Amino acid sequence: MLFNMRRNFKSFLYHYLTLKKRIIIIFLFSSLIPFISIGLISYYTIYSILTNKIQSGIKSNLNQVELSLENTISNLNHVSQQLAFEGSVGKKLDQLLSSTDSEPYERVKMKSDLKEELSLITFTNPGIGLTLYYFQDDHSYDLENSGVKDNFSPEKLPLLAQYSGISYYGPHISNNRFDHQYVLSALRKVELPNRDDVYVYIETGLHLTQSILNNDHTGGKNSHIFVDN
Repeated sequence: MLFNMRRNFKSFLYHYLTLKKRIIIIFLFSSLIPFISIGLISYYTIYSILTNKIQSGIKSNLNQVELSLENTISNLNHVSQQLAFEGSVGKKLDQLLSSTDSEPYERVKMKSDLKEELSLITFTNPGIGLTLYYFQDDHSYDLENSGVKDNFSPEKLPLLAQYSGISYYGPHISNNRFDHQYVLSALRKVELPNRDDVYVYIETGLHLTQSILNNDHTGGKNSHIFVDN
C-alpha cells in the first residue's frame, strides 16, 4: 500500500509538474531564498545597531545625571559652609540670637543686615532656592528667603546621604510655598558658641533637580533609582 502511494505521488508530480512549472519553481526558490536571507540579515543588523545606540544613549544620560547631581550637591555643600561656619554671616547670626527683646531696634537692624547678606549669597548662586535657619529644639525657622509651607519638617525628608555635620535629602517636593517641583536639599549644623540646635537649610533652585532628572535624549520615559554603592 505504501509502495502504491509513493508511485501515485510520483505519477502526480510527473504529470502535474511539467518542465515549465519546474523551471518556474526553481527560479522562484532561487530568487526568494537570497532575498529572504538578505532581509533577515539586514533586520538583525539594524536591530543590533539600534540596541547599541540606545544603550550608549542611556549610559551617556546616566553619566550626565550623575555629574550634574555631584555638582549640585557640591554647590549645596559650598553655600551651606558660607552660612554655617564662623565668618561675617556666622557672627551676625550669633549676635542676633544673643540679643534680647529689650533691644527691638537693634534686633530689627541686625536681622535686616543679615537678610541682605543672605540674599547676596543666594543671588550669586543661582542654583540655590529656598534658604532658612532651622531651630531644632522648638522646630521653628527664621531668615527664610521665600515663603515656607506649613508642614515644613526636615526630619521627615527622605535622607539621601549623611556626613559629619551635614545631611542631604531628596529628591523631594520643595518646601517653598510657591514651588511644587522636586528638589535636593541640605541641612548643616551651624557652629555657634552659645547654641547647638541651629541648622541652615538649603534647597536647589527652581526646576534644577527636575531638569537634571529629565535630561534624557533617548526619547523614552525614564525613572531613576538612587543607590548607595
